Amino acid sequence: MYAMNASSKLTTKYQVTLPSYVRDSLGIKPSDKVTFSINLKNEVVLKKVKSLDEVMGSVKSGKPIDEIDIHKIAREHVVDLYKKKWRLQ
Repeated sequence: MYAMNASSKLTTKYQVTLPSYVRDSLGIKPSDKVTFSINLKNEVVLKKVKSLDEVMGSVKSGKPIDEIDIHKIAREHVVDLYKKKWRLQ
């Protein structure tokens, strides 16, 4: 069951216009990015991609990480990936 239904025609370039209530409900503006997913019921799920401005402040900032720490973390991650890969073969 859905709160609202509407249809839209697919153009020859496989484009579709989102109905205004969909744009308004999701807060979609021109140039915003959206994602399309297909769920297990073979239904298309449309979600607005949050911009960096929208997610700023949503992550707690801890102790600052310096460049050496970043390289160390990245190196450890790559080592872990290779270890997992070679165990599978």
